[in-house]
Amino acid sequence: MSTEQLTRVGTSFFTTRAGGTGLGVVLARNAIVQHGGGLRYASKPGAGTTVTVELPFTSKHEPAS
Repeated sequence: MSTEQLTRVGTSFFTTRAGGTGLGVVLARNAIVQHGGGLRYASKPGAGTTVTVELPFTSKHEPAS
């Protein structure tokens, strides 16, 4: 993705795919954020984009805050 495209990722109705709705990242990010996490992107134009989902870890014996 280009730098311009990366700035628009997660914007409603923005897509780089033919026939895409532009809602997938928006919905996924909202669910991830609601669980205390986040998304990171690393991209090289023409080579691909990696998306990293980060979620907090809570032990079964440790109550969630």
